[in-house]
Amino acid sequence: MAGLFPGAGGPRRCLLTAHHLVVDGVSWRVLLDDLVETYRTIASGGEPTAVAPGGDIAEWAAALAGPALDARRADERALWTDMLPAVAPPSIDHPEHAGRRVRRIVSASATAHLTRTGVDVALLAALAVAGRSQLGWTSLDVMLEGHGREEHAVAPWLDLSRTVGWCTAHHPLSVPLPASLDDDDVLAAVQTAVDRIPDAGIGFGLLRWGGSGEPPALATSLPDVYVGYLGQLDRTLAANELFTAVEPLATSVHPDNRRFHRLGVLAHVADGRLHVEVDHVEADLSTADAERLADRIVNRLEAAAAPSPTAPVPMRDLVGLSGSQLSRVADALKRGSR
Repeated sequence: MAGLFPGAGGPRRCLLTAHHLVVDGVSWRVLLDDLVETYRTIASGGEPTAVAPGGDIAEWAAALAGPALDARRADERALWTDMLPAVAPPSIDHPEHAGRRVRRIVSASATAHLTRTGVDVALLAALAVAGRSQLGWTSLDVMLEGHGREEHAVAPWLDLSRTVGWCTAHHPLSVPLPASLDDDDVLAAVQTAVDRIPDAGIGFGLLRWGGSGEPPALATSLPDVYVGYLGQLDRTLAANELFTAVEPLATSVHPDNRRFHRLGVLAHVADGRLHVEVDHVEADLSTADAERLADRIVNRLEAAAAPSPTAPVPMRDLVGLSGSQLSRVADALKRGSR
């Protein structure tokens, strides 16, 4: 659905809305790029032409039906079982409208550092320390969300960079927390666990929902904590002059939907600053406790980005690689020296 509304003494507002079944975050970038290009053409007196489509979403869906049964994915079953909580969390029976969100913003200087070294791992480590300190966690058990466009692992002949559709993938991550709450120790434990995940976790969904006829063993004991890092949202709008701001809507989820997580930590970068939201239900975590948890997370992120006058500069900062990228380089060097 699309609508154009007059502005109250300012620019007009364009509302675009689509069900998540047909678009994801990457899709919006594609759609907005195409809309801006078409607008520019018409504004300059030209005739708009058809935009080259991305890889066929139907072909991608068909390709996903095969790898769940091959030996490579079957070998991942033990990994994913290991990533699930040892004890099933209590069942969740809350409607979406019961959710409340606490919002915090990380400083611009810390955000710049984190986006260079890796927001996703730093966010998980900060949550681990906060959860251990405040909620008594002995392990970090979360569900993670990724864009799911792992063509190289499923269908390397496809290019999904301009494909419009819902390709999102979810997978669990379990990190036994070290006895010490030292930031470096926790960060190393999280990085090690993340590095074990093949192909950004797309195999979990393939095995969970694959048509093997087996009982959905991977559908049990799912973590009830959800973490989603949506990336740098302002990059979607930075390259054009037609869309200059995103205004929040009252809600984008039907209030009667059932929640699939007890606690959510959502983050994105906008206007050069990392925004962190703690999504909770009052019956499970009070607003006061959610605010304390959000403060702890942001404090850990700020501390992780603060330079230490005595600590050496991390190698990943010197070479411009994230921790996981640096680990892969180190592994490749080890293999090459054998």
